[in-house]
Amino acid sequence: MRPLMICRQFLPIANGTELQAAALARELGRLKHPVRVVAGRFDPRWPEREAIEGVEVVRLPSPRRRLAGTWVYLRALRRYLLAEAAHFDVVHAHFAKHSAALAARLSRRMGRPVVCKAACAGEFGDLAAARRTVLPRRLLGGLMKLDRLIALSDEVAAEWIGAGFPAQRIARIPNGVDTERFRPAREGERLSIRRALGLPSDATIILGVGRLERQKGFASLIEAAGRARNGGRLHVALAGEGALRDELGRLAQSRSLTGRVHFLGRLAAIEEAYRAADLFVLASVGEGMSNALLEAMASGLDVVAGRVSGVEPLVRDGQNGLLAEPGSVESLAAAIERWLAGERGRFGAGARAAVEAGFTLRAVAEKTLKLYEEVVAERARGAAGAPIALRGSAAP
Repeated sequence: MRPLMICRQFLPIANGTELQAAALARELGRLKHPVRVVAGRFDPRWPEREAIEGVEVVRLPSPRRRLAGTWVYLRALRRYLLAEAAHFDVVHAHFAKHSAALAARLSRRMGRPVVCKAACAGEFGDLAAARRTVLPRRLLGGLMKLDRLIALSDEVAAEWIGAGFPAQRIARIPNGVDTERFRPAREGERLSIRRALGLPSDATIILGVGRLERQKGFASLIEAAGRARNGGRLHVALAGEGALRDELGRLAQSRSLTGRVHFLGRLAAIEEAYRAADLFVLASVGEGMSNALLEAMASGLDVVAGRVSGVEPLVRDGQNGLLAEPGSVESLAAAIERWLAGERGRFGAGARAAVEAGFTLRAVAEKTLKLYEEVVAERARGAAGAPIALRGSAAP
């Protein structure tokens, strides 16, 4: 199988979807199915072609100009797909956005099936973003031509079925995690990593990982840590960068948490942050399936997570973690208090076992390969691609 992935934002841009795309491409390569990734060339200093960790990457012009940059990129992508169709068997787009819609519209001309993974659900999801575009009906009309939509969770699937996408053309494939890279801390490792990161050796460290933006809910995490009873030795460490850095710092100061909230920035070796922590908290108000949650659980870390998309298939409340209501400071604080009142580390082994049972990179790559085989066979039989009526797609 020769997959062509489309991920306009790709490494060195390293948010959740980009990291998942890169990890899946590497794993497919290890399974002897080499992947080529088509991405945007946002910086003219970036090479037009390169290999990143063994993955071939082709970059197309993509100026950083709203609308105009997208138009330039999509024109280049159209030319590329039509010219190179003989060199790949299936197109796999990441993000249910313009690139995926274009590829789906060209699918018949290319003679190649197109699948797409929707990155998120809810307010921050791909479907909500599509409905906010300038021409939502045209964009959604293209996406409805996909051979398969990959849904990370029941919530993502339900949204797209509600918009008119056929349930039988939705594939349920979760995100995956590298369980060798993300592993429990070894003896003595936690303290040495804390020293390297500038974290106190004798504190109880709650970790949050992700972009410092509203979606990730870090303000709620800081508030909850400050409210938790018996939390006098709690410190919060946030690994990531973003527009809310200064605002979160002011919030910590206003809640008398100065010195107890640590901004670690973007860490290349993010696995070390999990090994330094006592508890991971997912405070997001919107996800598809959180990479950070998977990484924390694979690292054998106790977790508290809000009930957002993709959480409940992973976390069983009171068994391998604790659940809270999304966006609720009170519920999050109560869950942290429950954790403080029990034995530290009691959920870690169960959390890792849940990941190993079906969320490893190898398991996800094998499911993805099976999907590729299905859509290629369907295309050969001429079974896919019937027109779909949109529901609710005229929203601004």
